[in-house]
Amino acid sequence: MVIALAVANLAVYALEVVLAGRAGLDTPSGVLLRLGANHSSLTLLEHHVETLVTSCFLHGSALHLGFNLLALAQAGPLVERSVGPARFAV
Repeated sequence: MVIALAVANLAVYALEVVLAGRAGLDTPSGVLLRLGANHSSLTLLEHHVETLVTSCFLHGSALHLGFNLLALAQAGPLVERSVGPARFAV
């Protein structure tokens, strides 16, 4: 399950890079919003509650993605063993 989540994060970041036209230390906010970034006005006022899930896979930069994948690799297996694969997926 940890590998599947890592692959999903990498795939979404690849899409971010394609839409932004570049990779680097920052992804333009317009690209993030198009892909489902969580913004209070969209989430609350326009009732886009799906952004609470889609924003989990978005990353503002390659550095952000790298640190998240490192944390997932270190803590993910422990949490998955503790709660089980079904609960970890959620």
